[in-house]
Amino acid sequence: MSREWGDVAFEERQAIFGKMKAVLEEEGHVDTVTIKSLDQFVGNLSAGEMMNQCHLIVEGSFSADKKDSIAPLKEKLQAAAGDVKMTSEMSASIAQGDPMGEIPKQTPIAGGDPVSVTHT
Repeated sequence: MSREWGDVAFEERQAIFGKMKAVLEEEGHVDTVTIKSLDQFVGNLSAGEMMNQCHLIVEGSFSADKKDSIAPLKEKLQAAAGDVKMTSEMSASIAQGDPMGEIPKQTPIAGGDPVSVTHT
């Protein structure tokens, strides 16, 4: 059973951050991935209760050629976090200048046999 980030003591949070940082250093993603701790405590005055909205969030943006490294990195970061819930917001996208691969069987406007178009 996983624990909520708000239930983790400060000292344990520091240890988790250290383990997660070690994973990022080992994988070479210190500059591309950010670890965030969101702690919001909202008091409902009329109900006399406190709502905790605490989350451990990992964010990162990768180039399309590194998209296969996201899932293993997420698994390693979750292992470093242990039984604490972690939200992963890592994604890969094509940026300006990145190769886009081949688009097969495109029909030319002027007619003729289909051709493959390669973006470089």
